[in-house]
Amino acid sequence: SLPAGVSEMSDPVEVLNEALAAIPVAPGYDISAEVAGSVYAASSGAHSPSVLRVEALGAGVDRRGRTHIVVDSTETLQKLAGAGQVAAFQLIASRKLRIEGDLSQLQALKTELEPHMQSLERAGHLAADAALGRLPRQRSSTWVPDESAPCCMEVTCGRRFQPPFVRRHHCRTCGG
Repeated sequence: SLPAGVSEMSDPVEVLNEALAAIPVAPGYDISAEVAGSVYAASSGAHSPSVLRVEALGAGVDRRGRTHIVVDSTETLQKLAGAGQVAAFQLIASRKLRIEGDLSQLQALKTELEPHMQSLERAGHLAADAALGRLPRQRSSTWVPDESAPCCMEVTCGRRFQPPFVRRHHCRTCGG
């Protein structure tokens, strides 16, 4: 079965927004990204707490946020998503990645999203599968040791387990 909130025909942006909806962030983020000619915007509301919302604006749209990211191809985006800062610097040096504007915004957002990276990475994989027209991966029925399961494995939940209050493997938030 597919994770809650994800259908066989899921829109990749909506898969990401579903995961982001559960993560409170500071208001006022305004980031735009151009990936292989298609423009996306990520912003948070004006009131605290807020959530980050991604919107696909289409090809050739002239929209720049306070921070603007330009990625030459989806392949470069995949490399960037699975890599750290060293890879990002290499992509910048090779002119495959360009970042303009307010860089402090990216650092602040990274700090806010870091505790949720595991669930966001799963959402990113699901979004990539949806973009490529593939079915999302199904969850494994293999037992996972407690120390290897720091958070709910449901892509749209990702709540951190804090024993003894939140049991592992069967999340009381989403039932996953």
